[in-house]
Amino acid sequence: MKNESKNTVENINNSNEKLLLSDVMLPCPFCGGEAQEDSEYDSDENSPDGYQFFVSCKICGATGEKFYSCTTHEIHLNTKQKIEQRENIKQSKLNAIVSWNKRA
Repeated sequence: MKNESKNTVENINNSNEKLLLSDVMLPCPFCGGEAQEDSEYDSDENSPDGYQFFVSCKICGATGEKFYSCTTHEIHLNTKQKIEQRENIKQSKLNAIVSWNKRA
Protein backbone atom coordinates (compact mmCIF):
# COMPACT_ATOMS: atom_id res chain seq x y z
CA MET A 1 0.00 0.00 0.00
CA LYS A 2 2.87 2.36 0.80
CA ASN A 3 4.37 1.95 -2.71
CA GLU A 4 0.99 2.67 -4.31
CA SER A 5 0.78 5.93 -2.36
CA LYS A 6 4.32 6.88 -3.37
CA ASN A 7 3.58 6.17 -7.06
CA THR A 8 0.40 8.25 -6.89
CA VAL A 9 2.31 11.22 -5.43
CA GLU A 10 5.00 10.86 -8.12
CA ASN A 11 2.33 10.76 -10.84
CA ILE A 12 0.69 13.90 -9.46
CA ASN A 13 4.05 15.69 -9.27
CA ASN A 14 4.89 14.65 -12.84
CA SER A 15 1.47 15.83 -14.06
CA ASN A 16 1.88 19.19 -12.31
CA GLU A 17 5.36 19.65 -13.82
CA LYS A 18 4.03 18.84 -17.31
CA LEU A 19 1.24 21.39 -16.86
CA LEU A 20 3.69 24.06 -15.71
CA LEU A 21 5.86 23.46 -18.77
CA SER A 22 3.00 23.32 -21.28
CA ASP A 23 1.44 26.09 -23.34
CA VAL A 24 -1.74 25.95 -21.21
CA MET A 25 -1.99 29.15 -19.18
CA LEU A 26 -2.96 28.81 -15.53
CA PRO A 27 -5.28 31.38 -13.90
CA CYS A 28 -3.87 34.59 -12.44
CA PRO A 29 -2.02 33.91 -9.18
CA PHE A 30 -3.39 37.16 -7.71
CA CYS A 31 -7.09 37.26 -8.59
CA GLY A 32 -7.79 33.91 -10.29
CA GLY A 33 -8.72 35.68 -13.54
CA GLU A 34 -8.23 34.30 -17.03
CA ALA A 35 -4.75 34.71 -18.49
CA GLN A 36 -4.00 35.79 -22.05
CA GLU A 37 -0.96 35.98 -24.33
CA ASP A 38 0.20 39.53 -24.89
CA SER A 39 2.97 41.38 -26.72
CA GLU A 40 4.47 44.82 -27.11
CA TYR A 41 6.47 46.15 -30.03
CA ASP A 42 9.95 47.09 -28.84
CA SER A 43 11.73 49.68 -30.96
CA ASP A 44 14.89 50.79 -29.20
CA GLU A 45 17.58 52.66 -31.10
CA ASN A 46 20.25 50.63 -29.26
CA SER A 47 18.92 47.21 -30.28
CA PRO A 48 17.14 45.58 -33.23
CA ASP A 49 13.36 45.91 -33.44
CA GLY A 50 11.35 43.09 -31.98
CA TYR A 51 8.54 42.09 -29.69
CA GLN A 52 8.28 41.49 -25.97
CA PHE A 53 6.02 38.49 -25.36
CA PHE A 54 4.35 37.99 -21.98
CA VAL A 55 1.19 36.75 -20.29
CA SER A 56 -1.26 39.10 -18.60
CA CYS A 57 -4.45 38.77 -16.59
CA LYS A 58 -7.68 39.91 -18.27
CA ILE A 59 -9.15 40.94 -14.90
CA CYS A 60 -6.48 42.65 -12.76
CA GLY A 61 -3.87 43.38 -15.45
CA ALA A 62 -1.01 41.56 -13.70
CA THR A 63 1.79 40.75 -16.13
CA GLY A 64 4.41 38.05 -16.22
CA GLU A 65 8.03 38.17 -17.24
CA LYS A 66 8.69 39.54 -20.75
CA PHE A 67 10.67 37.61 -23.34
CA TYR A 68 12.20 39.47 -26.29
CA SER A 69 12.30 38.18 -29.83
CA CYS A 70 14.06 40.09 -32.59
CA THR A 71 11.90 40.40 -35.70
CA THR A 72 12.65 41.45 -39.25
CA HIS A 73 10.04 41.87 -41.97
CA GLU A 74 9.94 38.49 -43.68
CA ILE A 75 10.34 39.99 -47.14
CA HIS A 76 13.99 40.60 -46.21
CA LEU A 77 14.66 37.03 -45.03
CA ASN A 78 15.57 33.84 -46.81
CA THR A 79 13.67 30.63 -46.04
CA LYS A 80 16.07 29.45 -43.32
CA GLN A 81 15.95 32.84 -41.59
CA LYS A 82 12.14 32.89 -41.72
CA ILE A 83 11.98 29.47 -40.06
CA GLU A 84 14.49 30.54 -37.38
CA GLN A 85 12.59 33.75 -36.69
CA ARG A 86 9.27 31.92 -36.36
CA GLU A 87 10.86 29.37 -34.01
CA ASN A 88 12.36 32.17 -31.89
CA ILE A 89 8.96 33.85 -31.61
CA LYS A 90 7.31 30.53 -30.72
CA GLN A 91 9.96 29.87 -28.05
CA SER A 92 9.58 33.38 -26.58
CA LYS A 93 5.82 32.88 -26.29
CA LEU A 94 6.30 29.47 -24.65
CA ASN A 95 8.88 30.90 -22.23
CA ALA A 96 6.39 33.60 -21.22
CA ILE A 97 3.68 31.01 -20.54
CA VAL A 98 6.00 28.73 -18.56
CA SER A 99 7.21 31.68 -16.50
CA TRP A 100 3.59 32.72 -15.79
CA ASN A 101 2.59 29.18 -14.81
CA LYS A 102 5.44 28.93 -12.31
CA ARG A 103 4.03 32.00 -10.51
CA ALA A 104 0.50 30.63 -10.37
